[in-house]
Amino acid sequence: MISTGASTVNIPSTIPPRGIPAWFWNQLRRSGGLSLFLDYDGTLAPLTAERDRAHPWPGIREALESLMNLGARLAIISGRRAHQIPTLLGLRPADIFGCHGAERLMPDGTRSSQEIPRWVEHLLNAAHREALELLPPEMVEMKAASVEVHLRSMPQDLRPLIPQLARSWEALVHRGLSFRHFNGGFELRAPGIHKGLAVERLLQETPNGHLVTLLGDDTTDEDAFETLGERGLSILVHPKGRRSIAQCHIKPPEELLDFLRQIHRELEGKMRKGVKMCAE
Repeated sequence: MISTGASTVNIPSTIPPRGIPAWFWNQLRRSGGLSLFLDYDGTLAPLTAERDRAHPWPGIREALESLMNLGARLAIISGRRAHQIPTLLGLRPADIFGCHGAERLMPDGTRSSQEIPRWVEHLLNAAHREALELLPPEMVEMKAASVEVHLRSMPQDLRPLIPQLARSWEALVHRGLSFRHFNGGFELRAPGIHKGLAVERLLQETPNGHLVTLLGDDTTDEDAFETLGERGLSILVHPKGRRSIAQCHIKPPEELLDFLRQIHRELEGKMRKGVKMCAE
């Protein structure tokens, strides 16, 4: 059995309380702005085997665009490659972190990535080759800092091969790679790469007075929740709820859409109040 060995997050045994806490709305009304950090798959868009067709739930893109028009800062932190997000989302957020924070796509198209040591590249290439020896290429994805195996569309006759691949990858874990499960598969990842790195970078660049809100659905988002801590509101977006260190949880897509629309009403109200005060 492969040890997960990648996350130091101590996930509690309880599900976060349902609904947005009242303090959030009070703080939003007093804040100098809003920064939204969002996961993509499972948070803004349904999980699907056809990953290139994972478009947002109806109304989500429009709700996010309206918040951007009111001055909200929008950042996506995804396990996907960063360049895939604008096409799927139909928007160009202020920041996009892909591959769990290993790469960044800036608004002007500039790309940057975490430097991966040569020995880690060698191990990831070995993991990629081993996976392709057993599984069809459409199930295996090589990324900037990881190798992923997607199980959502896996034929039943191939499932007995997974323990064989796990045994093969276990040696690579012992040599320093991290093994992580995610919703719909598993991966080997470069050590030290996780979404918390992206959150920390974004927090350093967040304007003073902004209220930070972080939304995610998967266990890979727990590092981000932990990094944010009490510096903002962490929200688990999940249809049933699950154990998490997030501060609260909401169900997609209805409660997520309601949340975004309520934020719009609050920000719009603040803007109108400001215009009225200036006119007086």
